[in-house]
Amino acid sequence: MSVQTRAKTSESLNVPQFSYMATNPFLETISFAVIEVEDPRFEIHELQPDGHRALFAKTNFRMGEAVHSFGASQTMTQPDRYTVQTAAAERHIILDPEFLLYINHHCRPNCFFDLRTMQLRAVAPIHQGDELTFFYPSTEWAMSEAFQCHCGSAHCHGRIQGAAYLDDETLKSYDLSDHIKDLLWLRKLEARKIS
Repeated sequence: MSVQTRAKTSESLNVPQFSYMATNPFLETISFAVIEVEDPRFEIHELQPDGHRALFAKTNFRMGEAVHSFGASQTMTQPDRYTVQTAAAERHIILDPEFLLYINHHCRPNCFFDLRTMQLRAVAPIHQGDELTFFYPSTEWAMSEAFQCHCGSAHCHGRIQGAAYLDDETLKSYDLSDHIKDLLWLRKLEARKIS
């Protein structure tokens, strides 16, 4: 990977400001290193000096388009901040290729990890210069590290902990992995048993 350092302002980036608001403060004047990855359609921006990373598109993708295939470099039984949950029975993977690890959360995402096809899919148009984002609860039932979202979306959910902490009505507006749908169905069954 090659690294270049650039000082940019949000205005000079020629992208909508919300692209920079997923989980990091890419606002105003910023300094970041650009890390080239093995796929020339993407690059990582590493915020200086804190090292926070985000994946950006260097080309356009249409809504519904397969953005990139993925697999697992490692399978785990417990979640951590870098895993994607792939099954209700505590199966978590470290994404391969590695640069997909830097797709941050957004409450109005432009990507979805389709675990049936093992494809990252665009759920909104992605333009050159946009940050790639996904809705963490679309794959995560109960996250290992909850955090306060700062995406800036009018639909921001605030504290992000996983699908288990959001109501069914909220989750209806998102693409969800099959295991999350199954766990939501089980939650409904449990609620019926109690009442």
